[in-house]
Amino acid sequence: VEDSLRGVKTTYEGFYTSYLSGKDVPVRAQFSPIFEENHVIGGLASVEDLTDQYAHTEALERLRNTDSLTGLNNRSAFDQALFRRTALIKLPLAIAIFDVDRFQLFNTTFGYEIGNQILIKLAEVFKDVLDECPFIEIYRTGGDEFSLIAQTFDEERLLKVIQEIKTHAQAIEHKHLQLSISYGYAVIDNQDMPMIEGYNKALSHLQEHKVYQDTTLSMKTVDIIMSTLFEKSPREKEHSERVSDLCMLVVDRLELSETFRNRTRLAARLHDIGKINISGDILDKPGRLTDEEYDVIKSHPYVGYKILSSVPEYTHIANIVYAHHERCDGQGYPRGLTWEEIPLEARVIAVADAFDAMTQQRTYRDVLSQEEAYEELLKHQETQFDPVIVKALIEALKA
Repeated sequence: VEDSLRGVKTTYEGFYTSYLSGKDVPVRAQFSPIFEENHVIGGLASVEDLTDQYAHTEALERLRNTDSLTGLNNRSAFDQALFRRTALIKLPLAIAIFDVDRFQLFNTTFGYEIGNQILIKLAEVFKDVLDECPFIEIYRTGGDEFSLIAQTFDEERLLKVIQEIKTHAQAIEHKHLQLSISYGYAVIDNQDMPMIEGYNKALSHLQEHKVYQDTTLSMKTVDIIMSTLFEKSPREKEHSERVSDLCMLVVDRLELSETFRNRTRLAARLHDIGKINISGDILDKPGRLTDEEYDVIKSHPYVGYKILSSVPEYTHIANIVYAHHERCDGQGYPRGLTWEEIPLEARVIAVADAFDAMTQQRTYRDVLSQEEAYEELLKHQETQFDPVIVKALIEALKA
């Protein structure tokens, strides 16, 4: 107003406190002087209420900094928080990072939709903690990674919160697979330490923790997946056990190494793990499969490979499982491999798998006798099966 009365056109934008309601209202005001014969005789003011515009801007900012799946703060918001000056924050400041153990295994086995549901449930756990502790900020900082920043939190108080989060997270499960999370943390109690340095310490601590427990948990998860498959289809359990026993007969007959024996036995037990998401109606269908149903069945070597390859200790087993329906003549699936391209363990499993399928009851065909099954194996050696393995199995069974 004073500027306009001095003859200067001015604009003000900010918050104006209403004398009527006492509320702070965002406004944009423009003041223009009115001249008469080069003298200011008054002024004209226009005031625009910016409440809606400010609300829209704030909503956009929230969207920009909010994870769309979980409703938590996102990575962008976390990065902004990391570069805040520690001097402006109430110390001690705690940073914690949480990572869902073997989450890739969840996604690969049950699909991304189930994985997303698990992440949403975990986000609810974090939100419940946030409600109890207003000084905590929770962020989803990666696919299966969550981070926490808490002001005025010392290590003892932080560990209590972490334990509470872990306890509630363990109550989340899907098909007997219980959720487990690893964590790393750091506490900043010195204004000279940047927040980014605290974050790096927490990240390093997390990696140490995961190296310690990932192997055992991942292998245990594979066991649970197989148990779930066997529970859905007891016939699959019996089939896996018989195929494993048949493979051992071949390995012993060919006098292969103990390492090869152990690898083949495990691969044989897990060779149909990729059937975990195939419905029991298809697995135990009393009649012949339709073309569509057969295509579903044919996907199981690849799905099994994806599940097992997510566990570093099972990389070799994953490649064997991937190839157990390949044929020596290249007419198998899913990749059309031939002879030496197919791991020897997979060629052993292929023969044992076929023999068991021929000699066990199926509602859509008659059971073959052992002699009839031998004839079928011999008929298809060199094309479908490795003749050395066919000969070894037949000799072992006749011995």
